[in-house]
Amino acid sequence: MSDVSETGLITVAAVVENLAFLTPLGPAEALAPADQRLVFAVVFRGPFTGRVVLALGAGVAEAMYGNLTGSGELTAVAHDDAVEVGKELANVIAGNLIPAIYGSEHEFHLDAPVLGAPRALTGLHFSLELAEGALSVGIEHD
Repeated sequence: MSDVSETGLITVAAVVENLAFLTPLGPAEALAPADQRLVFAVVFRGPFTGRVVLALGAGVAEAMYGNLTGSGELTAVAHDDAVEVGKELANVIAGNLIPAIYGSEHEFHLDAPVLGAPRALTGLHFSLELAEGALSVGIEHD
């Protein structure tokens, strides 16, 4: 595993564990588009532009919602609530991942996360198997 891959994976795992109270089990293969329940994109602008893409597998948004609200409810989460917690996770992952990968000496501006469509994650990506499901994060450059 390259230093960039290890840094990215550690950063994503730390955010997932500390913000969403999810349990990372280790690296995984990138989620295929058919396995992506919710997808979010956060556009970044700085010395170069691109986007951080977060793809959540089945059950991840529901588990995160239950953890963050203390409801413990994993199955009856409204779509809008799942989207909101996913956007929050995408925003925090992007805000931590960009400086971890590209260095804190560069200034980047992040747009608000938007709901996207499932897509193949090629290039630089980090995927985690979680006790609650799986997720993948990709960085796409323009």
